[in-house]
Amino acid sequence: VHEAMFICTFANDQWHVDLGKTLDTSPFYIALSGAEHVLLMLDKTGSALGRIWCVFELHTTLTKKKNLEIATPLGMMGDKGMQSCQVTEVLKSVDVRQAQATNPVDQRQIMNNIAGVNEEEGLGLVPDSNKKYLTNEEKSSDGQK
Repeated sequence: VHEAMFICTFANDQWHVDLGKTLDTSPFYIALSGAEHVLLMLDKTGSALGRIWCVFELHTTLTKKKNLEIATPLGMMGDKGMQSCQVTEVLKSVDVRQAQATNPVDQRQIMNNIAGVNEEEGLGLVPDSNKKYLTNEEKSSDGQK
């Protein structure tokens, strides 16, 4: 029996990152769509959940009703004794508004997607290019003048 499993590191070329024009063309979304199971590996502080792309992957996993397993240094979530560990508390308190991205455009697109609005809202397009940028209005609301 062969089952497809999503492993983020292998979802895109680490040497030439191409995240696609839209989120549903990103390698993360495409790989997740084909996976039957998703394994989220967290350290004891759950630091991956502070990164917006990881939150996007988790959101996509839950939205697509994929089988999700969460591994921690202490064991698998759901195992006996895992109900009151530090990672459990981190999972209960994930705040997508606090998740960070290196690229503010990625941040805006993912936040829009999770909020259920057009992912390109608040973004402009560089003429004769596929490159996106935050509009001045969006920069002001994000405090990035």
